[in-house]
Amino acid sequence: MTTKTNFSFGMSLKSNLSYFNYLKNGLTIISPHLEIRSYKLAPKEKYPTFEKGKDVYVRVFWKKDPIYDFVAEHSFIFQLNTNKDDKKYMRLFANQKLEVFKDALERGKKKNKNWMLIRTLGF
Repeated sequence: MTTKTNFSFGMSLKSNLSYFNYLKNGLTIISPHLEIRSYKLAPKEKYPTFEKGKDVYVRVFWKKDPIYDFVAEHSFIFQLNTNKDDKKYMRLFANQKLEVFKDALERGKKKNKNWMLIRTLGF
């Protein structure tokens, strides 16, 4: 993947946060209504290849409503990234997800602002 994102929002580029904690901090910075949780089990219908003990089911919530979920290996999600290459690899994936949430929130704010303007004008 050659996509480069500039998402940092004040998070130290040298910190050794795990993927999960990096996402958690980034989502909190984007909006206090975004929350991330991890689970040991996943729905078998949606993720038939999920392996208990090896994989983790991760869900992102907006005001207590689930909006996004994915499965990843436990070691990838919770491993501290002390190696420079690991940090770069992890942040590439995390930043892509964070950019999606940031863009969606900005589009929602713009749409809501336009809707309020239309209502104010009486259309």
